[in-house]
Amino acid sequence: MGKAIITANLGDGLYRARPLFNLTRLNDELAKLNTDQAEYSATLTRAVLSLSLLEDETEVARRAMNAVINQWQQDLLNLGSPPEITPPTPDDPDTSLPWDPADKAQEGPLFDAINAARTGAGKATLTRDTDMDTAARRHVLDMSGSNLMGHIGSDKSVPSSRVAATGYQADLAVELVACGAFTASSAVNQWAINSSSPIFSDVATVCGVAYTYSTHHPATHLWVAVLAHPDPSPDPSPPTVTYPDDPAQKAAREQEAGLEKIEPPKTAIQIPDNLTELVKKFGIAAGKEADARREVTRLIAEADRRTARIAELTAAKAALEALQYDVWSTFYTEALTVGQEIETAEPPGWLRTDATAMTVDGNGLYAASYTYTERPWNIAAFSESQVKPGKLSPTLTAHPAATFWNAAMEAGQWKWKPLWKYGTITSLDKPANRCDLVLESPPARKYSFDQDTLPLNESETLTGVQITYPPCNGYGFEEGDEVLVLFEGQDRTKPKVVGFRRAPRDCNGREDWLQL
Repeated sequence: MGKAIITANLGDGLYRARPLFNLTRLNDELAKLNTDQAEYSATLTRAVLSLSLLEDETEVARRAMNAVINQWQQDLLNLGSPPEITPPTPDDPDTSLPWDPADKAQEGPLFDAINAARTGAGKATLTRDTDMDTAARRHVLDMSGSNLMGHIGSDKSVPSSRVAATGYQADLAVELVACGAFTASSAVNQWAINSSSPIFSDVATVCGVAYTYSTHHPATHLWVAVLAHPDPSPDPSPPTVTYPDDPAQKAAREQEAGLEKIEPPKTAIQIPDNLTELVKKFGIAAGKEADARREVTRLIAEADRRTARIAELTAAKAALEALQYDVWSTFYTEALTVGQEIETAEPPGWLRTDATAMTVDGNGLYAASYTYTERPWNIAAFSESQVKPGKLSPTLTAHPAATFWNAAMEAGQWKWKPLWKYGTITSLDKPANRCDLVLESPPARKYSFDQDTLPLNESETLTGVQITYPPCNGYGFEEGDEVLVLFEGQDRTKPKVVGFRRAPRDCNGREDWLQL
């Protein structure tokens, strides 16, 4: 027994109704999917950003390795680390004192080389900013101290978070890293490799630079520039800077941890120690990038699957809510109103292929927890039952085990514990309110083309069946009438005729009853 809503009164006991479905599980799954999708978008954004940074880290490591290889080929690295870069002037012009630290002497030439490259490309020059200097120096020292190359700091920081940590609020923050370059101009040449490089940003207006000479870092010379544009609508109370983890960074760290354990190959050729380390760094960076790329691919595939599932559930919900059928009342009534909720029956208990149905308010049951929405719904209802009514639920969101159980048990249930069936009266005792009838014999539902079906009647013929059709009862029927039979308590030995299958008769029009 199910439930439905009356949508139109077509007259003479014929109504149009919309079946009511139990969509709780479907709605809950849709809500969770949409929530997960919203959260997932932020996760995917972080992962894609991390992948972009790791791609650049691989390129930085490749350039550093190539720079050392080039110097080694020129026999400039035979005696350990490359020499320090000579300061352009003996003293710092700002203090008239010796450079402190000595690395600071290369910041001016680096900044000038950046603006020279931008001018040559027809771009506006940048203004040097102390906050950007701070962000750049923090990262260059982190790379030196942690033996890193790339944009992800030892504390999970990224360029935008390092800029925000200075208190500067920017709507654009990009970072340039060069490792192994022996001059400021060669570092800038690495960054200006193509016209789409961030060094030629049309948005950035300020710049910060940093350099360090690190004998214990395999690349030795480390260069960083940070370009930014101030946020035109800064937050008066900016949030605390945090460095959220994301799947791509996690996958990259796990990849790095594994690759760090790999010993470099031993050869008889004398190779500078820093070149061996740089080759290893390049391999680790490439492995991290590949692992992060796989993680991003997985995330995107998961998002695609979720999107497809949302579309599937949304379409199914819309289709179920749009269903309407013409249905008959089991007894004659014009009292059902549009919008009224009624309880329904579906002999033998599922959606059928014929176009007739019966409805009336009362108690009832729909025992199966699934349905096939491509089949028209045959609804029947009655006013007498000891079974609680329910609502149809789509298999789309049902647990597979529950769906299988219902499918496996269905035929046996409707044969041995029927709730109701259709029948045709073959003989009639009106005064005794009794009749004999032949039951309709639909087979069990088939789930495959080659499946044998089980007949759903233990016996095709019933005798002495009670008729309950107040107020005229047996006088409301004639031999040959198609009727709805209720089995009280789902007991196949207790059948009762409770109404018509279609076109119910009005007791007030039965002269034989009115003459009693």
